[in-house]
Amino acid sequence: MNRIINYAIINPTLWGFIMSKKLKEIKDSIDIELPYRIKRDYDIIDISSFKNTEIFEYLKTFIDRIISCVDDEDLTCFYNNINQLKVRNIRDDKSIVRGAYSPRNIIYIGTDFKETIFHELTHLASTKVSENTIYTGFLQKKNNAIIGRGLNEGYTQLETKRNFSDFSVLDGYGLLSHYCEMLEYILGEDFLRKNYYNADLYTVVDELKKYININDIMTFLNDMDYLKDVLYSEKSQKINRFKARKSVLTIKRINAFFLKLFLIKSLRQSDVGLISEEKHKELLLDFVNDLVYGINLSNRHYEIYEKELDIEFSDLIDEVNDQICFERVLKK
Repeated sequence: MNRIINYAIINPTLWGFIMSKKLKEIKDSIDIELPYRIKRDYDIIDISSFKNTEIFEYLKTFIDRIISCVDDEDLTCFYNNINQLKVRNIRDDKSIVRGAYSPRNIIYIGTDFKETIFHELTHLASTKVSENTIYTGFLQKKNNAIIGRGLNEGYTQLETKRNFSDFSVLDGYGLLSHYCEMLEYILGEDFLRKNYYNADLYTVVDELKKYININDIMTFLNDMDYLKDVLYSEKSQKINRFKARKSVLTIKRINAFFLKLFLIKSLRQSDVGLISEEKHKELLLDFVNDLVYGINLSNRHYEIYEKELDIEFSDLIDEVNDQICFERVLKK
């Protein structure tokens, strides 16, 4: 089995307009690698060193939940990292208000850390580091090349809200998290969760290649990274109209990716009799209505589609077009 998928990262600053396809240029390249296997170094968890700290009760809660929600065979990263965890107080650093996780296995906690602590610990549970590559959830970073930031943050937030719904969890990465739910719907929740906690972007890409060509997959990953950088950075409180329009066109492209992926997989299932034609139509309508049709950015509303889906597969959804709600509007 080929263990490496090679591709180029496209400079996201040139993206956004359909007419700009010829302007794409190579920024850097990275190989999506099958992560190296690691052995579990710990059979027990020892967090006694945090007993007299404000983070202790949160650590206990996280440990109990993650062990009950995730299969034990997928918790090697978690066991190794939780036993070597370091915590740094950054309340004096105004650049990080709530908290952050470093692949060096450090949790940074700020004044409002309670709203994000479970999100950062979920990063901890899905991270492994080799000599020159960081694997964390669906993100890979090698030297100066990085891919999967958007997909990784979206899925980390999806898992956090799912596992800690009874706590006050900061409602961040909403658009990215929604797209991760759509990916789960197509590929399966168990499949994505297993590969997330094993820091295995490679296997997810390999599964997508059964239905979508690698160029479309690369574009999707980079589009998710672009939305993460533009909509969820420190400077995203004020998004100018140029970036807003680029974001709208990026969302259109992601919508088209998901619809293409869904149609190819579901049509194959229909062709071999796994689902009926009527069931396929029902699933298609549900899926199309789950696409994003509008977004609110910097106190402005932007339509993604108004009356019809101007995408590659629009001819295949004519039967359900008059039933599309065009109502799903997301705040970033």
